[in-house]
Amino acid sequence: MKKLIYIICILIFISCKNEVNKVSEIPAFEEEDAEVYRSDDNFVMNRYQILSTQKLQEYFDLIKLKEKHPEFKDDILIQLRKLSNDSIPNYAGDFSIENIRQVGEVETISDSVQKIKLVYNVVSDAYKSNDSILATISSKTIFIDDTATISNKVVFSGL
Repeated sequence: MKKLIYIICILIFISCKNEVNKVSEIPAFEEEDAEVYRSDDNFVMNRYQILSTQKLQEYFDLIKLKEKHPEFKDDILIQLRKLSNDSIPNYAGDFSIENIRQVGEVETISDSVQKIKLVYNVVSDAYKSNDSILATISSKTIFIDDTATISNKVVFSGL
């Protein structure tokens, strides 16, 4: 009986040792990969434009949600303040934003901060107007289990 227990224990140790080897085979993030990733300016510009457009749509969805559900106003205001440095635009009634587009080039402030000017149309039953906003995108590389991931934060401000 003792021999059977020893054999089972040895098999468990051997199987655990194999799992450790598999985990250590994950390739580490190379600095050369980062240079290749940053080298394609069009890709980076499109990535920032897409990210800022999505966040702008999320921003206005939160404004509409605040109007439709006043019971969640405090929680929604906290989320809106995380997305904007300025006062929150006050569009009345049921509105939508359309035709979001970037104006000009991506302005690089530093390696981790870029600014993009966005222009969009605000459409309602009563009116249609153009508006613009400045998106500041902060990027930070974080490492999770030896895998590099880029974290982006978008903050909107008036022009």
